[in-house]
Amino acid sequence: MQTRLVAIVAVVVVCAFGCESGTEATGDGGTSAADASLPDPCTLLDAAEIESMLGAPATGEAEGADTAGGSVRRCSWKRKYSPELRTDEVVISVAAAAAYSENALVGSTAYAIGDTGQLLDQSRGVQIAWRKGARSASFRYGLTGAFTGDFEPLRTKAKALAQSANGRL
Repeated sequence: MQTRLVAIVAVVVVCAFGCESGTEATGDGGTSAADASLPDPCTLLDAAEIESMLGAPATGEAEGADTAGGSVRRCSWKRKYSPELRTDEVVISVAAAAAYSENALVGSTAYAIGDTGQLLDQSRGVQIAWRKGARSASFRYGLTGAFTGDFEPLRTKAKALAQSANGRL
């Protein structure tokens, strides 16, 4: 059941960045005129914060897309321990406030972030979506592959990073 929920959420996230897209992702952080007012999500977390979460330095990869629902800017940081063993990823997306939905994360609970937020805790991931003023944002930390440790310290760090990003939004 947990795996099915993760797969459904992944499809929703992918569609948010490309389904029915009016243009291709710009690949340069989304510099189209439509999203010029959105902040660069790669600046919402600093290098030290990313390194503390992933355990090693990582460079953010920016994307932007104009979708039927409006412009979206996204940044992802990834650490591959090896393709077969484990991959950790942090992703932040920003869009206009209208993109926020109280039902965005199926199975989520209310979360104190921004003006209104929701949290979805998973066995190997944390997803947080929120609205703050004229913007909406989402934060996701997840790991795939071999992991036998206690996930709770990573969950706590992920929630702190989302709060940091919210403070800079």
